[in-house]
Amino acid sequence: SEDGLKIKPLLTKQLDWVEASADTKFGKVKMKWSREGEKVTLEVDAPCEAELVLKNEKLTIKAGANQFYIV
Repeated sequence: SEDGLKIKPLLTKQLDWVEASADTKFGKVKMKWSREGEKVTLEVDAPCEAELVLKNEKLTIKAGANQFYIV
């Protein structure tokens, strides 16, 4: 929905890894990503179903732990 949780990480080549968490009205969101060459491993722990925006792609992710590999 328009009012749902949206997660849009900035996967910059200027950093090799990021780990962060934020308290939202939906609950705590935890995210970390790391880069090995051109491959990025992204982990998102969401308190509820959420929309994950990667580049120009939108994915619906489930509540709990989610892991993605991006090349």
